[in-house]
Amino acid sequence: MSFSPEQISQGFLQDIPYSERIALLPHCLRGNQCKATKKEFGIIDCQKCRQKREDGLECPVPTMISIALNIGYGAVYIFTGASGIIPFLKKRGLPKAVLGIVCESEIKEGKEKLERLEVAFQMEPLLKDGCTET
Repeated sequence: MSFSPEQISQGFLQDIPYSERIALLPHCLRGNQCKATKKEFGIIDCQKCRQKREDGLECPVPTMISIALNIGYGAVYIFTGASGIIPFLKKRGLPKAVLGIVCESEIKEGKEKLERLEVAFQMEPLLKDGCTET
C-alpha cells in the first residue's frame, strides 16, 4: 500500500511503530575508496570506518545508520539498487513500512516493487544523482 505525500505529511505513517519499519540507504553515499563488502541481494555491509570521500566529506552512512537505529528503526540496509528489494524482503520478512533514500532513477522502480508487496513506504530523493559520492 502506498501513501500520498499529503497522508505522509499528515502523519499517516505514525501508526506504524519505528520498530516495524526499515530504512534503505543507497550505496552511492559511500566514498570511492569504501572498504564495505557486497552481500546477497546487493546489500552492502558497512564497516563504519567514517572514511573521507574524495569530495572531502566524511562518509554519511555510519551516521545515518546510527540515527535510524537510535530512533527505533527495526533495521537499516544499504542497497546497490532496487532490483534486489523483492527477493530480499521475501527472505527477510516484510516490514510494515520502508523509508527509502534513493536517487531519482530508482524511485519509480522502488515504489512499484513495494506496492507489489503491499508494504507502506516513503521515498526521499537524494539531492543529486550519480553512482558515487552523492
